[in-house]
This record gives sequence, structure tokens and C-alpha cells, in this order.
Amino acid sequence: MKLIELMQISDVGEKYYFEFPRNLKISPNGSIFIQDQGQFLQFDSTGRFVRNFFKTGQGPGEMQSMGNYFFYGDTIIVHERWIDKMLLLDIHGKFIKEFRIQTKIGLERLLLFWNGAFYFLSTERPPVKKTSEIDVYQKLTGVAQEGKEIKEMTEFPTKGYIAVGKQGGRVFYDISSVIAVPYQKNSCSSLTPRNIQ
Repeated sequence: MKLIELMQISDVGEKYYFEFPRNLKISPNGSIFIQDQGQFLQFDSTGRFVRNFFKTGQGPGEMQSMGNYFFYGDTIIVHERWIDKMLLLDIHGKFIKEFRIQTKIGLERLLLFWNGAFYFLSTERPPVKKTSEIDVYQKLTGVAQEGKEIKEMTEFPTKGYIAVGKQGGRVFYDISSVIAVPYQKNSCSSLTPRNIQ
């Protein structure tokens, strides 16, 4: 396999500045989306900057910390992690609506929206007092539309390592992790969200 460069996207003055670009995705209309620190950037199919969707705050359409996102047609579905809410935006930057998820579980990673529910993975680490290898549990949680019905479905054990310093500080390292992939016909292109708008 040979890597071929298709385009380059670099910082542009005050419009945006890359700190930790990640989670690059291509929308159905060919736009390129990239997450960064306090930024949710859209570029057209040639790499030209279009807009920054990220609006800091806690009001409608605003975010403190952005989790994962995905597309459904011309709708962008975004998980706001700190406030635990879902935002629906259109591909042109217009805010559609949002709703809060009524849970104290601490949902971390949005996987997908399928058959009327959002699915998340959350990490649970045991408390430890010394440096050691630990069992880490990745919990799969289903959240119905509008965030009112929440169901913990199953959990997957993975391995991690916690280093504890002399002053009690801790650093966590993943040894293994859960990777979610489409299975047979249940791919992103065949999702069937109902009444999402």
C-alpha cells in the first residue's frame, strides 16, 4: 500500500489554529470536518476553510467540551460531554435543536444513533492506591431519543495500567481498548433514525 497526498490544510491567521486536530470525517456532501481544542472546523472538498461550528457556552447550540459526532443526511449530531446534551446542526452551520440526557452515568464516547436510540461507551476504573495493572470496564449504554430513557446494556473488560506517584498523583495508560466497527448491514449508511428532527 502506498500513501498518496491529496491535499494539505494548514493554519490560517485568526480563522483557526491547529493544536490537537483529530476525528477527521467526510460528510455526505463531501465536506471535511475536524475537531480541535475549542474548535469544530468545516472545510470544503478542496480543503478551503468554511466555518467553525464550535460556540463556547452553555446556552442553546453552545458547547463546553465536544465529544464524538456523526452525520445523518444534512444533519450533524454532536455529543456535548460536560453538560451531557445532544446538539443537532445542519451542514450549513444552522442550529436545529438540542436536548439534555437525564443521567448521572457520565457518558463518554458516542458510538452511533440506531433504531431510535443513541449508544455510548463509558469507562469505569477501580480505585487503586499503588501502581498496578487493572481491569477496566467499558460499559455500553443506550439512550432513547430526547434522553429520557437510559439502559445499561453490557460491559466489556479491557486492561489498563495506573501509575501512582509519591504525592498521590495518578497517570492512566490503556493496554487494550474497545473498538466499535459496523457489522454486516448495520453500517452508518444503513442506519434508520426515526424522527430525528
